[in-house]
Amino acid sequence: MPVELKSWNDGAARKAIVDFVQKVTAAGNPDFVPPAERIATFDNDGTLWCEKPLPIQLDFILRRLAEVANDNPALRQQQPWKSAVDKDPSWLGSVINKHYAGDDSDMPTLINGLLARSRA
Repeated sequence: MPVELKSWNDGAARKAIVDFVQKVTAAGNPDFVPPAERIATFDNDGTLWCEKPLPIQLDFILRRLAEVANDNPALRQQQPWKSAVDKDPSWLGSVINKHYAGDDSDMPTLINGLLARSRA
């Protein structure tokens, strides 16, 4: 079975992955894995960044927002800093979900929070 990964660069990583897939999917090969026992992993950008319990980008954002709130306690009861201080990513998650649904009404609050660090 040909493997089409047109957007992948030729190199050692691509070759290793293609070789592995061909080895474990070839009937009769001692390393063959039956289809019912196979697991496939997909990611939005082709990497295997940690995503549980949070996407790494969200963890980074929450940490940065908490730093700003620690420097300025007056922000601790305002979003997006409140979400970070309370260690409750639900507000940030709702902003992202709303964004994907076409509603960017909370994006200015989030963006202003992210930019606050660079203005401090």
